[in-house]
Amino acid sequence: MPAKLLQFTLLIACLPAVSIQPVQAQWQKTAGPSGINVKVFYQRSNNLFAGTSGNGVFRSANNGASWAASNTGIADKTVFAIIANTTSVFAGTDNGVFRSSDNGTTWEAANRGIEQKFVYSFVFANGFLFAGTSGGLYKSADGGNWTDANGNALTSSIIHDIIYTPPHLVAIADNLVFYSDDNGDSWFYNPRSPFVLGANPSFLAQHDSVLLATASGVFRSFDGGINWGGFIQVTPSDQGNIIGLVQLNGRIIAGTRDGIFYSNNFGNSWKPIQANNIRHGSWFVNDFYRSGKNFLLAYDEIGVGYSADSGRNWNYTLQGFPPAASIDNAMIFSGNSLLTGTHGDGVYKSSTAGNTWTKIGTTNNTDTLSNANVYALLKMNNIILAGTCGTGLYRSANNGATWTHITNGLPKQQGTGFLCVQSLAKTRNAVLVGTDQGLYYSLDSGLTWNTSNLSNKNTVAIAVNDSIACAAIENIIGASSIYRSVNNPASWNIVLQASDADWTSMASDGRTHFYAGTLLTSNFVSNNNGQSWQTVGPGIPAGSGGFTIGVLSNNVFIGNAQGVFYSNNNGLSFSQANTGFSNIHAVQGLTISSTDVYAGLFENSVWKRPLSDFGIVLQQEKNTVNNLPVTFMPNPMVTEGRLGYSIASKEHVVINLYGQNGNLIKQVKDEIQNAGSHTVIINKGNLHTGNYLLLVLAGNKQALVNIVVE
Repeated sequence: MPAKLLQFTLLIACLPAVSIQPVQAQWQKTAGPSGINVKVFYQRSNNLFAGTSGNGVFRSANNGASWAASNTGIADKTVFAIIANTTSVFAGTDNGVFRSSDNGTTWEAANRGIEQKFVYSFVFANGFLFAGTSGGLYKSADGGNWTDANGNALTSSIIHDIIYTPPHLVAIADNLVFYSDDNGDSWFYNPRSPFVLGANPSFLAQHDSVLLATASGVFRSFDGGINWGGFIQVTPSDQGNIIGLVQLNGRIIAGTRDGIFYSNNFGNSWKPIQANNIRHGSWFVNDFYRSGKNFLLAYDEIGVGYSADSGRNWNYTLQGFPPAASIDNAMIFSGNSLLTGTHGDGVYKSSTAGNTWTKIGTTNNTDTLSNANVYALLKMNNIILAGTCGTGLYRSANNGATWTHITNGLPKQQGTGFLCVQSLAKTRNAVLVGTDQGLYYSLDSGLTWNTSNLSNKNTVAIAVNDSIACAAIENIIGASSIYRSVNNPASWNIVLQASDADWTSMASDGRTHFYAGTLLTSNFVSNNNGQSWQTVGPGIPAGSGGFTIGVLSNNVFIGNAQGVFYSNNNGLSFSQANTGFSNIHAVQGLTISSTDVYAGLFENSVWKRPLSDFGIVLQQEKNTVNNLPVTFMPNPMVTEGRLGYSIASKEHVVINLYGQNGNLIKQVKDEIQNAGSHTVIINKGNLHTGNYLLLVLAGNKQALVNIVVE
């Protein structure tokens, strides 16, 4: 090897990081973890439709056992309601009404008159389609042009549900029940009508008999919704919200957060159905529906549950749905494994850079960790700590195979359950946990916990540089603060008061820098290990904050509702790096491996992007850097060279060409490739005579190829 080329190789391989501004940023969605937010079902002939949050409409031809996207033109919308007539399917979304004339294959806006309104409910009546919105009721004679149907009574109301029992149009407006007999020109309220509570009140009609499902019980009307009888409790719990009613062979069945109940006397009395494998947890259940012989539950975060035996046994499937779990700051990279907590579905692990995912620990659907909102993760050799919101702290001593609920030294949550764990970190000698009831520390790797002088303060986030730790404290009254501890996890001193800060995250670089993110205000940085703080530099839109922060040496990634922002100068300035995201979902989690930066998105799963796209090449030993066998011929190259490599499995392959100073010349390839041998032609083009570096990344393997251009 020529001496000059050898010198260049050592320069690139030994630098801690070579960083430049990103060129042609490109995010790729990983294969998980699983999870999607389903809002509503609707049956049209043999097709079952599901409206989702942020992912449009999906369709099933087998009563909900499997699904396929049916959302061209509506893919990024949240769908709250679906209805159909003989010619069209209509979807009520967070941006008005959309219509499909080809059974859901493609969609177009049908919004004139109600654009930019949330549409929550539909009903057909007297030749009109009525749409209940976040700002009153509207009607359309042609399914696209809308006029006011509020009768000067419902204009500012949220219309949760609407039903037609001739001649009455009956609507739940905010918390009251109104009726109209003139297609919405005027509305009347019966003072003896029920006061409606709960997130998803809904009607069920049988001729002129109507059931109204509320937070935990039902009301009945036998004259089409004008007069109502008293409240009938369905579930033993007054918090077991009813989320839907269906009819089956004369029986009324209620889906609730407490399980499935039935009535044989039109709601006068109720009995439970003994249901196996039904999910209970911290997420919402949005709809209960019957399709063919299957019962269906529409869940936040975990998708669809279905029962083929009248609600006695339940299964859960996401077959055909894209991964759309919500990922918070509970995302870490350790060794060759990516670990992430989910909303309502426990902890997942990927050892294939996101190509495959496995739920670790118990898969028992009644287990609290399996169903938990996981907000924090920490890994220490074989020990993993998982912090949940509402069910406290869990510990695994065998890499997540089994878990133990840890309570020793931690406070009990007021009421039922355990505290909300919001952050976990490790100093040189202690483990720290930040909770809504204070900051606690452990000297035995999380088995037992001790109080600190912040044990009564809402600790949102913690970050650590060796023995120095900083904690973001949220105060109900007065300014929010950052506290600092040096070599003593029991004692903390205030170092910053920020009157308008609403803390969300903290991170550190392992050296001298700390970073703190907020919900809607400026983000902060400390250059002297937390002793003093200032706002980060420009480049992040005002008012967008920092939901999550990832740090690698002087490179800082901040995620918020506007996407990902990147700095290569310790936060002195930022640039947006969103190219590749299918649509902007809030970025709520960030972590960094030796080759990629990973972003956890709200209701849109985990995405990744090679660090090399940002001009970051990490220090690596030669046997690590060159663990992907490659060939390049001829070398030196005159007009073109042939790069050859083989991969054993399907991988995300990125090939970048760098100049002598570590500057990214161009991205040669960025795509998913199948297993086998591959050849890539590198053309000289406008390259000047000299030395270059070709970086090849394939999953967890990579290679650095030195090229001489003549």
